[in-house]
Amino acid sequence: MPFAGNMFSGKWGGTMCLTEAGAGSSVGDNRCKATPTDDPEVYLLEGEKIFISGGDQDLTENICHLVLARTPNAGRGTKGLSLFVVPKYLTDETGALGARNGAHVLGIEHKMGIHGNATCTLGLGSRGPCKGFLVGQENQGIELMFLMMNEARIGVAAQGQAIAAAAYGFARTYAKDRVQGQALQSGKNPDAPPVAIVQHPDVRRMLMLQKVYSETMRSLLCKLALDFDLMHESADAAERERLKGRVDLWTPIVKATCTDLGFEVATLAVQTYGGYGYIGEYPVEQLVRDAKIASIYEGTNGIQAMDLVGRKLRVGGGALFIEWMNAANATLAEAAAAGLGAAAEALGKAVQMLAGSAMHLAGLGKARKVEAAMLQASPFLRMFGTVLLGMEAIEQAMVARRLAGERGESALFTGKQRNLEFFVATLLPQAIALGKTVQSGDESCLDPSLF
Repeated sequence: MPFAGNMFSGKWGGTMCLTEAGAGSSVGDNRCKATPTDDPEVYLLEGEKIFISGGDQDLTENICHLVLARTPNAGRGTKGLSLFVVPKYLTDETGALGARNGAHVLGIEHKMGIHGNATCTLGLGSRGPCKGFLVGQENQGIELMFLMMNEARIGVAAQGQAIAAAAYGFARTYAKDRVQGQALQSGKNPDAPPVAIVQHPDVRRMLMLQKVYSETMRSLLCKLALDFDLMHESADAAERERLKGRVDLWTPIVKATCTDLGFEVATLAVQTYGGYGYIGEYPVEQLVRDAKIASIYEGTNGIQAMDLVGRKLRVGGGALFIEWMNAANATLAEAAAAGLGAAAEALGKAVQMLAGSAMHLAGLGKARKVEAAMLQASPFLRMFGTVLLGMEAIEQAMVARRLAGERGESALFTGKQRNLEFFVATLLPQAIALGKTVQSGDESCLDPSLF
């Protein structure tokens, strides 16, 4: 069947069908069944999938649903899942469309945002036979799905950053145009003219938060995407393995950090607009609604934190983290030599606090205090993400200093220097505070009598 070629070309659409009612993020609880037929390539699927983006549309002539289902006698949990291609329309060997397959929309889910991409409940086999074609081997489904899932997590992180960039752009333009209040330097002079709100210090603080987060997230994503590409293209096996480790380590951090901050920046944009930001005639209220889903997409951010602490930090006895830390310290030494010593020292302390927090979590794991370790997984991820963004800020400032020396100062180069100053003074202390939280030993919310 010519599935892949038509999907790669964009002629046919596609979906990922993982989630089921009741199972949610616990994919191993999925109940969708796949029954073999006389044709060894064809299975009959029965079940329902929910939250399926693009589950039906008329933009493409066919849609290929990638469905996780359980074959007879398969084991429980994720290891018993297999992956199937379920086309909307069956085809012959040449790709010509034939009969309608038994995958139908049962209902549209009404969400808080993303109204331009209706998501649906998809019924398999409820209105006639639903044929699915096995991808790979039986029980290999979750392994194959995660090849797509990890790339999708990077894509969702890019959505978070894109929303942050859009929100900042709207807020900056509005703040420069909106005239309200007098400049603080005017004191109590009633005759002083009103000024654009961009002149008010608190508005500038909000804009700077949006600017710094948006610009450091963008460069972090570009760096991760580059490593992802080089991981596949490098001719050096050892380098490919190193890059794979870096991508594996960073993916949950970047996904969670960029989606959480995308929402936070969007809410800051609403605050910049004031009351006008909350109404539909202005664009930023839509960004808030649309941004929230990204921290739930492709594994909630709590799951990203559990993946980071429970899996990625444990690889090779912490080898992935140590490789990153050594590279970070080398970058900071370079920054110090380039005249950014104070910022490099501050970031160096944050890196050490991060290392201490990682060791603390490893100690909890060795002591089999798994709940205590996972209790601090999200604060640890947020701390790691903050440090990664700080590293982007200092690298950008280094490049800006060099280019300013070669080409002369510009608003762009000066802006990168100011980004670093603001980050170190305003945002980096959050990483230190989160490190203290992670290492606090507090387990108060685990008290079973509370909830």
